[in-house]
Amino acid sequence: MSRTSKLPLLKLDGGGLLFERVISNPQELEPAKLAAEGLVSAYNLIGIEAVGVGGRDLAGGLDFLKTQAGLAKFAWLSANLVEPASGKPLFTPFISRTLGDTRVAIIGITSGQLPGLGLPSGAATIKPWAPVLAPLVAELARSHDFLVLLTDLSPAECGGVARQFPALNLIINAGGDTYNQPPKTLGPTTLLAATGRQGKYTGTLEITWSRGGRWGEGENQFKALQDKDTELLRTSKQLVEIGSQPELASQAGNLRRRQTLLQEEIEGLRTALAGVEIAFFTNTFTAMAAAVGAEPKVAAIVAQVRERIGERGRKNAMASSTTEPAPLPDFTGWRTCAACHPKATARWQSTNHAGAYATLVKKDRQFNVNCLICHVTGGEAVSTDRLATLPPELQGVGCEVCHGPGRRHAEGHEKTRPRRVPETLCRNCHVPEHDGHFEYARNLEKIRCDR
Repeated sequence: MSRTSKLPLLKLDGGGLLFERVISNPQELEPAKLAAEGLVSAYNLIGIEAVGVGGRDLAGGLDFLKTQAGLAKFAWLSANLVEPASGKPLFTPFISRTLGDTRVAIIGITSGQLPGLGLPSGAATIKPWAPVLAPLVAELARSHDFLVLLTDLSPAECGGVARQFPALNLIINAGGDTYNQPPKTLGPTTLLAATGRQGKYTGTLEITWSRGGRWGEGENQFKALQDKDTELLRTSKQLVEIGSQPELASQAGNLRRRQTLLQEEIEGLRTALAGVEIAFFTNTFTAMAAAVGAEPKVAAIVAQVRERIGERGRKNAMASSTTEPAPLPDFTGWRTCAACHPKATARWQSTNHAGAYATLVKKDRQFNVNCLICHVTGGEAVSTDRLATLPPELQGVGCEVCHGPGRRHAEGHEKTRPRRVPETLCRNCHVPEHDGHFEYARNLEKIRCDR
C-alpha cells in the first residue's frame, strides 16, 4: 500500500485577518487598528502557524502591516506582494513543514482586486498570481508531498488557479463570504476550503492523503479497512478474555471463525488498496464565539481591546463635541413620530431596535464608532466622530432608520410618505458575524409597525 498520512494538526488562516474591509475614514480606522492588534495577540496565543497576506490586511497601510507582522509569532505569507524596484517579496513567500512522514509546503498569494485599497505609489506592488506561482509550484512540487495555498483571491479565481496548477492540493480561501463554506473539489487534485474572516469562524479539516492522490480515491475501501481492523482487535480481545473455559467453547469457536474471516477480508482490502493513492477528508466547523469565553487569556485580550477602543472613542467625542448635540436637519427623532403614530411608537418601544443604543451602554461600547453606526438613527448623515454626540431621541434604531428622514413628512409635504423597508437596508447591519440567523421575512414581522 502506498504511503498514507492523516496529517497532524496545522493551524492556518487564508488571509484578511486585520481588517474586515477597506476603511477610508480615519475615525473608523483608529478602532479597527486597535482591534487588529488584538487579533494578532490572540493568534499568537492560539498557536497559528501561518496567515496569508490578504488585500484587506493592507487597509491600515503597509507600515502598520509590517509592524503587526513583526509582533506576530506566526508567518505572514505572500509570494506576489513585492517591492516595486527589486521585485523581491515583502513577506515570506512560503514555509515548509514536516507532518509525520508528509512534507507540506504552504504558499501565500495576495489578491490585488480590492476596490479602494490604493497602495501608496512606490510602496508595494501586487503582481499577478499566475507568473508568480508557475516556478514556485513547480519547484515545491518536486520536494513536497502536499501543497497548500493561502489566499484572498475570489472563489472564481481560485478555480482558475486550480486548473492552471493542479499540483496545489488544498486552497484555503479568505476572499468569498464572511462565514464558513463547506469544502469542495476544484478538480481531481485540488480542494477548496473557506472559513469566515478575522478568526471569527474556524474549521477542522482532517485529511488522509498519499502523494499523487486524487480527492475521493480509496475513501470507502480505506474506511472499510479501518472498520475491519477495529473489529478484528475487538474479536481477538474477546478470545483472550474467554481463554480456555470449557463452558464457552462454542462461543470461542465462533469467534475464531470470525477472526479468520476478518483476517482474510483485511488482506483482500489491503491488496485492493495497494495501487490506490488515497485522498479524502472530513470537515467540522466550530463557532468561535462560544469558544472565546472559555479561554481566559484570549478573553483578557478582547476586554483590553474594547477598553482601548472605548477610551479612544471618548477622547474623540470630547474633542468634537459642542454645546449643542450634532444637528441633523432632516431627522426628527422618534418623539416627533409618536405625536401622530402613538400605536406604532408603542409597538417599536417593545422591540430590540428601541434599546439598541442601551445595549452598547451596558457593554461600554457607546464610543466605538464601528458599533454606533448600527445602533443610532441618522448616523449616516453626520461625520463619524459625531456619532457619540447625537441627541437622546436619535439614540437607538428609530423609525427613520427604516423609513427614512421624517422631517418633511412630519411637516405635511406631499410625496414624502415613509418608504417601505428593503431587505438590503436591514442587511447593512444584520451581517452574519453579528446575526448569523437573520431571516428578512421572519424578522420583519417582529418589528412591523401598527399604524
